[in-house]
Amino acid sequence: MNIIFIAIDTLAAGHMSCYGYKRKTSPTLDRYAKKSVLFLNAFAPDIPTQPAYTTMFTGLRGLRHTIVSHDGRNALDPSVPVLAEVLQDNGYLTAAVDNLKDMKPWFDRGYAEYYNPGGLQFATAEKINSLAIPWLKQNCRNKFYLFLHYWDPHTPYIPHPEYNYYKGKKDDPANNSLKTFRTQMVYPFFERWFKDLGNVSDAEYITALYDGEINYVDSKMQEIFDLLEELGIAEDTLVVITSDHGESMTEHNIYWDHHGLYETTTHIPLIIRLGKKFKPAKIREMVQHIDIMPTILGLAGIKIKARMDGMSLAPLLEGKGGKGYKEVYLNECLYQAKVAMRTNDWKLILAVDKGVHPDTPDRELYSLKADPEEKTNLAKKEKKKADEMENTLLKWRASQLGGNPDPVKVEAGRGLPAIAWVDRAMKSINMTREEWLSRQKYV
Repeated sequence: MNIIFIAIDTLAAGHMSCYGYKRKTSPTLDRYAKKSVLFLNAFAPDIPTQPAYTTMFTGLRGLRHTIVSHDGRNALDPSVPVLAEVLQDNGYLTAAVDNLKDMKPWFDRGYAEYYNPGGLQFATAEKINSLAIPWLKQNCRNKFYLFLHYWDPHTPYIPHPEYNYYKGKKDDPANNSLKTFRTQMVYPFFERWFKDLGNVSDAEYITALYDGEINYVDSKMQEIFDLLEELGIAEDTLVVITSDHGESMTEHNIYWDHHGLYETTTHIPLIIRLGKKFKPAKIREMVQHIDIMPTILGLAGIKIKARMDGMSLAPLLEGKGGKGYKEVYLNECLYQAKVAMRTNDWKLILAVDKGVHPDTPDRELYSLKADPEEKTNLAKKEKKKADEMENTLLKWRASQLGGNPDPVKVEAGRGLPAIAWVDRAMKSINMTREEWLSRQKYV
């Protein structure tokens, strides 16, 4: 069995047509999903990028591998096995087309070959495929594991005229939908991007660019799927497609970024196929990033002694009545530090450090059935339910930590990395955060 693990960075399940989105953003993946097992309720328990990929590659929760933030001070313990290392030790030729190793050293562990396409502005889907396709042609007769990391839906979103969903007037002076965005401390990071886009006043224009980026990378997936058929290895290749996290457009005053433990960011796609081995299906059970590594190793017949927090999804894939999770627990620690608990019906979010969103509540409770867009905070109205879930969440976290320090609290106590980035951005324009906020009140 060959293995191709495809991660499309910043791809929100809620913006894919196979997950019910209003726009036909993912026609290639829609067709592929019809032949595959599509997990409707897959979640990223640790966000953003560095924590998410560490969780995927170790099968461990952030509370255990301790990587809960970008540029945090914790490092992955070298004794913790990562997916590529385990597969390499079991006879797989391992390769990646990826640039994560530019972030942290453990992201290239276990790869015999590592092709770095460069930073975000260079790592287009076309570039990724230009490296992946020759490698596949050359190595298709080996037993291989190939990790492909696509970045297109990540900011800055690049306009694609052939995938243009916007029909309005992007510079309409009467449109004030960007007013709140321009008052936020994080806005300086976007100023160069917005300058390149021209005079934009309509938030919907930016959201349409994001959808266009999804359609663009989706079109490039067809090249990979066609090649597997041409090489005659499609039936013998396990393909896993997911993302590290989603993206908020304007929800909860989070603009085109991936913080906040809301569905927009934590609900991610998961599509798995192994030829005709699994009957096409849509699985409603809740699953998580921690399940990817044990699923791949289990299907490859590989057993390791190291503990993993996730479970193999093989019973669900094989239609044998497997079960998902009753609760999913979530972390973030970048622009803000928060923890959360999600069930099928409810979500509770607790603030550890409010970061760049000082006006957010200490506690948020949402009824996911009645309010799937998480617009109405019921923490006060449903106090008994919020208290019950908070007690469960805190007890669960304590049980997972086993007396060790909580890495979310530790990293937040050192100072949120995004706050330091904001301070550096302010320094570059010779202005304090307070001066920036004061100026923006009059915008």
